[in-house]
Parts: sequence; structure tokens; C-alpha cells
Amino acid sequence: MKGRKPKPAEIRELQGNPRRVPIPKVPKGEPIVQGLPPPSWLDAEAKKEWRSVVAQYADMKIITRNDIALLTAWCDTWSKWLAVTKKIKGRFVIGDGSGAKRNPLTTIEKDLKADLLTLAARFGFSPVDRMKLAIPPEKPPEENDIEAFLNKNRKKA
Repeated sequence: MKGRKPKPAEIRELQGNPRRVPIPKVPKGEPIVQGLPPPSWLDAEAKKEWRSVVAQYADMKIITRNDIALLTAWCDTWSKWLAVTKKIKGRFVIGDGSGAKRNPLTTIEKDLKADLLTLAARFGFSPVDRMKLAIPPEKPPEENDIEAFLNKNRKKA
């Protein structure tokens, strides 16, 4: 599909709706909670990554139960990429002389890295991607003395 990626409904509502185009209601899932156990079939490294992501994002309430399959894919791909990267250990070329060729693991590593970058964007793992996430505020900021003074003077005018 060409063109811009569609904006989430929450962001469209926050930005306003000047054209009055109906904003579709997207069903929300229940946010995942701290300590949600990883799927049993993941390997140890993937489970470690699962716990790390859940610990980081559970408090922000942006990953829901609907995202568990995507989170599982991230953790599984991370584990596989890490294992392949460790096997390469700087050996990008195998053989010597005229029989030298590119290590086939580098192709696998490249494909896994591309998958990781795609999944990382969905979860906001980079600073730019985090800016695109609609993270609900915990509580409204309290008014400081300067704002109180300015607001009091505005009410009089």
C-alpha cells in the first residue's frame, strides 16, 4: 500500500478533525500488566527479552493483550538474531584464496535485522518511533505559580 501510514484514532482525535471525517473506533485491549509470563515455547534469550520489554512498557499501558503475538515475534526474532550474530563472530568470509565466499549466516543475520527494525518501529523502540506513540498522561500537570498568576490576570481581562 502506497502513501502515508494511517494515524491511530487516538492521535487523530488529539490533533482535531477539521474535515469532519468520521474517525473509526478501534477496539482497545486490556493493557498487559507487569510480570506477564512469556510463552513457554520461547527460548531462554527470548524470555529474557520478553521480561525486559514487559517491564519497560507495562507501566505506560501502550501494549495490550492484542499485541502479544507481535511481542512474541519481536522476542523470538531478537533471540534468533543474537544467536546468528554470535555464530558469525567476525567471520564474514569463509574459505581462503579462490575458494573464499561470503558466510551464508550474514544473509540470515541481515534478514533478521530487517525484521527487527520493522518490529521495533511498531513498539517505539527508537526515539523517533517513541514520539509517534500515543502514551496516555499519568495525571494532568499541576499549575505552577507563574501559570496561576497569568491565568488569574487573563480571567480579569
